[in-house]
Amino acid sequence: VLPVTLMGMMSAYPDVFQGIEFKEYFSKKIDTAKLYNMIASKEYDIMTIDSAIKQMAGSNRLSDIMSQAALDTSSSINKALRIALDRNNLADGSWTPKHVCVVYHARNDNVVPYVNSRSLKSAFPSDKFVDATPALRSNQHAVAAISYYMSMIMQNKYRVK
Repeated sequence: VLPVTLMGMMSAYPDVFQGIEFKEYFSKKIDTAKLYNMIASKEYDIMTIDSAIKQMAGSNRLSDIMSQAALDTSSSINKALRIALDRNNLADGSWTPKHVCVVYHARNDNVVPYVNSRSLKSAFPSDKFVDATPALRSNQHAVAAISYYMSMIMQNKYRVK
């Protein structure tokens, strides 16, 4: 998820990442050109990308995947990523939804921390936030997403063409 997030932040906030390259965030073990192209091609799912990263790094530990500069909270590239993530934060009170937001979240989500949905709930007006988490039985991120989309289809919220 980290390389996908990084690509998104670099694309959304080019001013923050001026002079910083994608490859600077990764250890020398990672073939960043291959990783970037895998993600950009949109031909690979996250499990395949994760497997490729683990194979390149020899493990799935951040200390093996990320560069020392990326892990150093005082480095310019670490600071740039944190600035972009802060700018992208919808739960900081700077944005209020115009329509009701229905949030499904797996309590033990293995990708996105559950605290994210709690932050949204506290940031958004109660009439704009519906917590559908109690209806969710899975702790897996992908299963939670499928459950959510299936429930929306079953409730006829989205038409399948």
